[in-house]
Amino acid sequence: MDLVIAWRDPLLAAMVRSWDRAWLLSLLGSAILALFLGLAMARRLSEPLQKLAGTARRVHLGRLDATFEGGGGRELDRLGFFLNGMLDRIREGVVRVKAAEKRATVGELARQVNHDVRNGLVPIRNVMNHLGEAHDGGPDKLAEAFDARAGTLVESLDYLGDLADQYRAVAVHSMRVRSDLRAVARSVIESNAASSPAVRIVDELGQGSAWVEMDGVSLRRVVENVVANAMAAVGADGGTVTLSVRVRDDRARTWFQLTVADDGPGIPPDVRARVFEPFFTTREEGTGLGLAIARRLVTDVGGRIVLDSEADRGTRVDVVLKEAAEDA
Repeated sequence: MDLVIAWRDPLLAAMVRSWDRAWLLSLLGSAILALFLGLAMARRLSEPLQKLAGTARRVHLGRLDATFEGGGGRELDRLGFFLNGMLDRIREGVVRVKAAEKRATVGELARQVNHDVRNGLVPIRNVMNHLGEAHDGGPDKLAEAFDARAGTLVESLDYLGDLADQYRAVAVHSMRVRSDLRAVARSVIESNAASSPAVRIVDELGQGSAWVEMDGVSLRRVVENVVANAMAAVGADGGTVTLSVRVRDDRARTWFQLTVADDGPGIPPDVRARVFEPFFTTREEGTGLGLAIARRLVTDVGGRIVLDSEADRGTRVDVVLKEAAEDA
């Protein structure tokens, strides 16, 4: 049998407890010190970061005159330097883009003026050619031709005069006044009847008036552009362009639909998707603005324009406009 004798030194136990307390206190003190140091360092780092973030927000809101400031240490100073360099390049790019947009806007306006003025000059040229041919037949033939074409000449001159008034204001002309769709379409048919002997223009407009919400000049521009596009499609080999107007009742109101259909070669699907894009054209002499202008003017007054085409079966364009109230 073994005998075990245990002895506990009170002094040693006290020393152990003292060391434990000292160790705990030192750990607690180190943790508090680390917390304060961390807060101080975080504040020192967060202030320049907040400044960078604030400057970035101003740039995001369009304040390109802002500048990224340094003062946050070598790494943050380098970051600010690179950001300022990037901002300088952005400013230069914005200046170049604005200059390009200005040139493009002026170019587009010039092309539209050229396109619209040419539309007004075509019937005048046709009338002059007719008068020249009649002149060879003697005074009676000349007088007869003048009586037959004087209306077309006056309408074309009025159209050019009104067009000049529109461009003087340099604004989209989309006043919602009453215009007779059938009368305008019939005038366009008469103006273009002799412009291309290979093209036959068929009038299926019907009788009576078709009052729509669009001013007369804009309406004529729409019809001229759509008809000119159809005539160009069949002009080379000859063909027929048919204009018709019908009434549509939709959503508790009345609409008038002008349809311009040709029996030309049709439009391929890849081209059809882009026919309303400004400056897109497949013809060397085309400007690519006719249908784009027509769509803009039609949508400005709440109407719609739709193109449908099939290969070897021609193209159809529907222009749908609201019926105008009697007091419009």
